[in-house]
Amino acid sequence: MTNVENLPTNTPSERLKRFVTSQFKSNVEFADLLGIRPQSLTSYLGSGKRSVFGAKYLSRLRELGLNIDWYLTGEGEMLSLYQQKNVSIDDVIVRLDRLERHLHTISIQLDMLLSSKKG
Repeated sequence: MTNVENLPTNTPSERLKRFVTSQFKSNVEFADLLGIRPQSLTSYLGSGKRSVFGAKYLSRLRELGLNIDWYLTGEGEMLSLYQQKNVSIDDVIVRLDRLERHLHTISIQLDMLLSSKKG
């Protein structure tokens, strides 16, 4: 069995691998709960893989216990607020503000990428 603490967390795909390994019996179980084929999941796990799931799956990942802020940025705790106990409303607001800033940055980068492909 993989020692979860030794798994790297430098990229979203590495963080996702740590989450799946620590919270689920297998990749197949996680893929089924997420609603994708296990073969599709492998393209999102580990170094050199696709960076992140799209918006369609972020809500479901949060429901499964993944802190989306941690997944996207590496900041904060791995488990979502749904999985943590004794979280104050101030903590929630701070985390939501941080997530909003990161999503705004991603949106700008996506717009720049799309405009460069048109030109």
